[in-house]
Amino acid sequence: NSSIAQIDNDILTLTPVESKITYTLSNNNQTLNVKVSLPKNINGKINLKLNGMTINNSKVVNGSYTYKYDIPTQLSKANYTLNVIIQTNDGKVLRKNVTVTIPKRDVTSTITIRNSTPIEAGSTIEVIATIKMGKNNVDHGYVTFKINNQTFASKVKVVNGKATATYNLAPTLKLKDYEISIVYSGDENKNSNRNSTTLSVKKHHVHVDFDSLELFADSDNPIRIYFYDSNNNYIPYGQAGYKINGKTINSTLQIDGGVVIVNIKTPRIKDGETLKQTMTLKVGENNNHYAMSKDIELIIS
Repeated sequence: NSSIAQIDNDILTLTPVESKITYTLSNNNQTLNVKVSLPKNINGKINLKLNGMTINNSKVVNGSYTYKYDIPTQLSKANYTLNVIIQTNDGKVLRKNVTVTIPKRDVTSTITIRNSTPIEAGSTIEVIATIKMGKNNVDHGYVTFKINNQTFASKVKVVNGKATATYNLAPTLKLKDYEISIVYSGDENKNSNRNSTTLSVKKHHVHVDFDSLELFADSDNPIRIYFYDSNNNYIPYGQAGYKINGKTINSTLQIDGGVVIVNIKTPRIKDGETLKQTMTLKVGENNNHYAMSKDIELIIS
């Protein structure tokens, strides 16, 4: 009769047959393939653990067992211990620890820039780095974020394939293209990765925060008008002008700290009547702002 000995040095000695427990890696070293080859008269239960964590409970049938395990991306070490425990139907226990070596593997990265307003000086942007291994999200490591090689966020943890950082563009930032780059740290079984994309800072769009004005008839009406950019900050300078019912009243107003003062002289009207006119506000284009033109309804009573 054959006797069952404990597995030793990858070989289970069953007189007179040698049997093995082996593993291979496939799918670009992302899948662990475990194979048990025992004499055909051995049947029982098998438990697989990786560093003490159960990854499979199954059966050995006619001495054979295979299992494919997709290696989680959060595993970051080069070496892990595969614990194999086989309980045969006749009450024997076979144990074997196998060292699994995971080689360095490549990851891929993409960069997404997200913003709620046009990307202008003074805007806040969100930069998202997506890190994948094949089709799987990487769940370990850190990302460093840079603009024109200057770090603005470091050691941002990768969770479910993503690391996110925010960046406030300075109000004085020049209008040009900037390089947004990321560096993924890698770990003992993942290679580091670098990527970059272009951030284009555009001119500001100008707006005012009202659509109509109510004015007294037959009077001078000094009006303070504020001009804002897309981030609702005052535009610091520029040239403005206005028309009333198509007639130019002033075209050389200088915006200072976001404001100009216009004086609207209204006509006399009959008691109880209301007169409506249209004031067209204009801002000229310059190096930092696009031109603006907006019609404002004047309600005179």
